[in-house]
Amino acid sequence: MQFGQRLRQIRAEMGKTQEEFAEMAGMSVDFLSLIERGRNAPSFKKLELMIKGLGVSAAYLFTFDDSPSRKKSRKAGTRR
Repeated sequence: MQFGQRLRQIRAEMGKTQEEFAEMAGMSVDFLSLIERGRNAPSFKKLELMIKGLGVSAAYLFTFDDSPSRKKSRKAGTRR
């Protein structure tokens, strides 16, 4: 469940709708909704597309606390 909530949070911060993000990641809006609600999980390929589309590192996507120090490592390839 935390992954889906985190994905939704990052997507919303970027100002992307479910429709925009689903199209970018090559999945249906229904499937994205299931992921965000914690009812399904993406394949590794879809996960890779999500990470690229969001422009974040995998570590950032899988960091479930939102402390200020974590926000600094948001961009893929950014080092703390």
